[in-house]
Amino acid sequence: MGFNIEEIEGVNTDRQPPTAVQAEEFWRRTLTWAREHPDAPAVREVERLAEYLQLIRSGQRVEWDRRRLDPIPTVSWEGDVVLLSPELADTAAPEYGDFVAGNILDRPLPEILRDAHRLRFVRDFLTGLDRCQAECEFFDFCRGAQAANRYFENGDLTTTLTGARAVATSMRWPIWIW
Repeated sequence: MGFNIEEIEGVNTDRQPPTAVQAEEFWRRTLTWAREHPDAPAVREVERLAEYLQLIRSGQRVEWDRRRLDPIPTVSWEGDVVLLSPELADTAAPEYGDFVAGNILDRPLPEILRDAHRLRFVRDFLTGLDRCQAECEFFDFCRGAQAANRYFENGDLTTTLTGARAVATSMRWPIWIW
């Protein structure tokens, strides 16, 4: 199972995001629960963190670094393909062609993915990833956040600061876990 923490995205602009204290308490309790219930379904975020720590601590950084960015292709009911974050589907953003990379009724998905690097929003997101890698102490683990967070929180895919990073920085995430 996975947790999609409520965020300020799209039409969800009314709720305040969790404070660093609330986020830390949530993850502390989630980790405690996961340890106390080893036969329960795995928690995606806990498994990812455990895998990261295991690989890094065992000298297998190369294995972690081989992980590629998942373009997360999302196909709308009309066949439009949106990349990088499902939350961007049906988002009006003329400067980014509404985040549509192509349509599977016109072109096969592998072809759309092959040409994705030519899209402005993908290039801007990759620029942001490069900036994150250069500036953020948590990049090694998080790999630069999600495109939807960047866009909805800052209106810019090249940005490096998101609410998740701000909370992680204030908590010293993921250091406090182990």
